[in-house]
Order: sequence, then structure tokens, then C-alpha cells
Amino acid sequence: MVTILTDFPEDRFEVGSRLLLQTRTDCESELVVADCSPYQDGLLVRFEGLDTVEKVQNLKGCYLCVPGSERAELDEGEFYPDQLIGMRVQDSQGKSFGSVREVHEYPAHTVLELGRGIMVPFLREFIHEIDLQGRTIIVKRVVDEN
Repeated sequence: MVTILTDFPEDRFEVGSRLLLQTRTDCESELVVADCSPYQDGLLVRFEGLDTVEKVQNLKGCYLCVPGSERAELDEGEFYPDQLIGMRVQDSQGKSFGSVREVHEYPAHTVLELGRGIMVPFLREFIHEIDLQGRTIIVKRVVDEN
């Protein structure tokens, strides 16, 4: 099952659409949608060449993304999850809290998961600045669930 993170699922998962498979280290493998149907709160998607459970199990936890040239323009202050993964998180004094490992989309709001299990709500109350060029997120404070 694919969790929907896009505002355009009917376009992104149309049969024949090409998506990039993003792991924690790269975003190079291309997948082609062979079939797609709604399932619970997500989608059941079948990709060309991935016709067994064994081939698909390695994809669990990965992101599907589109090439930058095909992305919809976002409003100021909006970001694609894969843009945030790997960014350094620090406070305004330069104290580092690690890098973004995962981006979790919850009903209430998005949460950034850093190394060591640190969770940062992706809300203006916690995020001071996002520097895409410098790959840095400046936080006002960090919430640790431990």
C-alpha cells in the first residue's frame, strides 16, 4: 500500500506515470505505474517489473517522487518531503540536533524525525527558518519524545 503524500494522486499514480524511488541515500531508480486503485487511506499500486511480494518488500519505507521538472509549484513556505530529508537541524546558536531522517505526515500536522528519535513538529511555532540552498533548518526549540 502507498501512503498518499501528494495533493495530486490522480495525476501522480496514473497508469504509465514514471516515478523515482527515493531511498535514504539516492533518488535514481525509475518505476512505471502499471495499475492503481484506492485502498483504505492509501493506494494499491503495481509497478512494471515488480510483480512479486519479494521484489516489493524492499521498497517499504521509501518515497516515490517525481523529477523536479514535473513538480507542481508550491506556495512559499511549502516543501516536498524529499527536500527536507537529510537537512541539518540546528538552533539559532548553531547547536546541532542531527539531520532529518524521515518526514511523517500525521492528520494534525507533519513531524520531522531526526536521528536518536528526536521529533520536531513541522509548525511555525517550532521552525524558525528553512534554508534549502544551505540544507539547514533552524528551529526555535526541539521536542524529544523520550
